[in-house]
Amino acid sequence: MGIETTVLANTPVSVRVAVSLDPPQDRNAIIINPTLRALEKEFGKDNLCIKSYALPELEKALESAQVDVFISTSGLSRRMAQNGARDLVTMVSDRLPDPNHAYGTLFITRRDSGIDSFVDMKGKVLAANMPGGFYGYQIALGEIIRRGYDPKTFFTQTIFVGRDLRAVVDAVISGRADVGTLSSCFLEDTYPKDSEVRKKILPIGVNRSSIFPCLTSTKLYPNWSVSTMPSTSAEVSKRVTQALLTMPSLEGGMGWSIATDFSSTDRLFRELQVGPFGYLKEWLLTEFARTYWQWAALVVGVGVFLFFHSLLMSCLVKRRTKALSQALQREIELKKATDMANEKLQTMGRVLIVNQLGALIAHEIRQPLAAIEAYAHGTQRFLEEGKIDAGALSDVMNRIQRQTSKAEKIIDRVRVYARQREAPKERIELNHCVNEACTTFVKRGKASAIDVRFLGSGCEIYVLGSAMELVLAVDNLLRNAVEALQMAKVKKPKIVVTVVSNAEQAQISVTDNGPRLSEAEIDAMRTPMHSTKKSGLGLGLQVVSTIAGSFGGELVLIAVREGGLQATIRLPLHVNLRK
Repeated sequence: MGIETTVLANTPVSVRVAVSLDPPQDRNAIIINPTLRALEKEFGKDNLCIKSYALPELEKALESAQVDVFISTSGLSRRMAQNGARDLVTMVSDRLPDPNHAYGTLFITRRDSGIDSFVDMKGKVLAANMPGGFYGYQIALGEIIRRGYDPKTFFTQTIFVGRDLRAVVDAVISGRADVGTLSSCFLEDTYPKDSEVRKKILPIGVNRSSIFPCLTSTKLYPNWSVSTMPSTSAEVSKRVTQALLTMPSLEGGMGWSIATDFSSTDRLFRELQVGPFGYLKEWLLTEFARTYWQWAALVVGVGVFLFFHSLLMSCLVKRRTKALSQALQREIELKKATDMANEKLQTMGRVLIVNQLGALIAHEIRQPLAAIEAYAHGTQRFLEEGKIDAGALSDVMNRIQRQTSKAEKIIDRVRVYARQREAPKERIELNHCVNEACTTFVKRGKASAIDVRFLGSGCEIYVLGSAMELVLAVDNLLRNAVEALQMAKVKKPKIVVTVVSNAEQAQISVTDNGPRLSEAEIDAMRTPMHSTKKSGLGLGLQVVSTIAGSFGGELVLIAVREGGLQATIRLPLHVNLRK
C-alpha cells in the first residue's frame, strides 16, 4: 500500500513572479495589477517575489531558472517551451472573447507613399519594435512567408525602434521608414479615428473577411498568457490557475480563460526557426562538425576519393538547386500575379457595387423630386391666379427646402460610401432591411407579372454590417431570380424571400421556381465572371458573395429538387456583449 503526500493550500510557499510590461498605451496592461493582487490573496504578499522585466532581460531570467510564474505574450510563453515553460491561462475580454484568436499584426505606411499592397512593400524599409516582439514583428514575418516571400530579403532594411509602438508610427510618418508593423488594436486604442496621425497613415493588406473588431493584416494568434517554469510545483500551478480563473472580470470583460490551440504560434516559430525550433539553424553545421572530427582519420585516408566525389555531388546539387529555384521563382511570380488579380477583382467589385447603388438611390430620390415639382407647379398656378399670400408662399418654400434636404441626404449617402475604403458598420434589424429591399425592388417594376413574397421571422434578428450593402445583395439575388424566370418563360413565376435564424447565425434565402439545375450549372454560378447573358459581366453573385464576406458570412447556392434555385446568405448574429 503506497503513501500519499498532499500539499495543503495554505502551506507557505515562495513564488517568484515576473511581468513583461508593454508600453502603458496597451489596453491589456490594466489587467496586470488585479492579477498580482489575486496571486497575493492566494499565496500571501510575503510569499510572492514580483519583478518587472524588459523582454530581453525576462528571456535571460527564464533561461537561468530565476522565475517560477510569468505574465507575457503567448509568443514568449511558446518560445520558452524549450526551457520547460507551460501556459496556464490566457486573457479574454468582451472585445476579444476568443483566447485562441485575439492578436495579429497591422502593416501601415504613409498615405502618400504609393504603397497599396504587399507586392509594393518589397524592397522597402521596415520599422518594428524589437526582434523578439511577437505581436509587433514576428507575426509580420510569418505573414511575409505565408505570401511566398523570403523575410530575410523582402525588406532592404529593418529599423528597430524599441518597445513603444508609437515610435514605429513616428518613423513611418517622418519618412525614416516606408512601412511599419503594429500589434492589432494598438492603432484604435492609441489614436482617435479623426486624429491627424490617422489621417497621415494607411493600413496595408487589411483582412476584410473577419468580424475581428480591429484592423489586422495577418492571421490571429492567442492572447497574453500566464505561464509556469519547471521550478513551479504542480500544486502551485493548480492554485495559480484557480485563483486567476475565479478572479472577477474587469472593465470590458477582461479576465483569464483557457486557450486550447497554440498550433498557429508553433507553426510560426517553426517557419522562423526560433524558440523550440531554433536548433534547425545550427543542426546541419553541428552534425557535420561532430561527424568530421569523429571520422577524421577516415577522411584523410580516402581524401582523394571524397574530393572527386564532392565535385560530382556539387555539380548535381547545383543543377538540382537551380531547377528548384526556377520552379520556386515561377511559383512566387504566379502567387504575385494571383494577389494582383484578386486586388483588381475586389476593386472592380467595389465599383460595381457603387454603380448598382445608383439604381437603388434613383428610386428613393424620385419621391422628393416629385414633391418639389408638385409644389412648384401648384405655386405657379396660384401666383398666376393671385390666390396665394406671403404666409402660404413661405410655407411652400419651407416644404420645398425640406424635400431638397432629403434629396441631398440621399445623394450624400452614396457619396460617403463611395469615398470610404470600407463600408461603415452598423447594427441592422434583418426583417426590416430585407422587407424594405423587396418592397423597393417591386416598386421599381423589376418583377412585373411575378409573385414576390416576403416571409419574415417572428422575432427581431440583428447583424453587424452596412445596410446599403445588404439591400444591394438582396436586390442582386432578386434580379438574378427574375432574369432566370423570364429566360425560362415559367408560366406561374414565383419568388419567396425568407428570413430565419438559429442560435449562431441568420439566413436570408431567395428561392425561385425556375427550371431544374444540375450540379455543373450550380458550380458555374459560383465562378467569378461567369454569366448566362450575352452582355453580362458575371459579377452579380460575386458582389453578393463579397458583401456576405464583409459581414463575416457566406453565400450558398442550392438547386431546389422541384426546380429552381435557392440562394442563401448566411450571416453571424450580432450580440451586444456590453448590453
